[in-house]
Amino acid sequence: MPRFSDRPGARERHLQRMCDNPLFPPAARAVSQDQVTLARQEDVGELQAFQAELREAVEQAVNLRPTEESEVILRLKERLDRLYEQAAGLREDQAQARQALRQLVAVVMRAVWKGAGNDVRAQAELEEEEQARAAHYALLE
Repeated sequence: MPRFSDRPGARERHLQRMCDNPLFPPAARAVSQDQVTLARQEDVGELQAFQAELREAVEQAVNLRPTEESEVILRLKERLDRLYEQAAGLREDQAQARQALRQLVAVVMRAVWKGAGNDVRAQAELEEEEQARAAHYALLE
């Protein structure tokens, strides 16, 4: 029986699901330690890529101009939401990264709300989006 991490990434978790699981073909159920080691290395690589992209996104958020184009702000918000989803599936404890992303999204959303001004329809859509994001984040947790 291979040794699995306490907080595995997606690839190692998949091997855990496969190990001795009758829902998988017999050949796939026999998970070796070498497979686990390789999956762990790939998960670490994904974590490192995530951390680099997170740093870039934080830097982009910090460097936003007060008069930034709305398209730039919305693309950043989408990027932050995608990073949050990714953080939920990474190895180790990513609670701190998820918290930082929630705070960044809140800052970006304040700019979006400001841009909506007194437009009732835009405000309703933003409120709906905020509720959907909260539910989505809760499910990811």
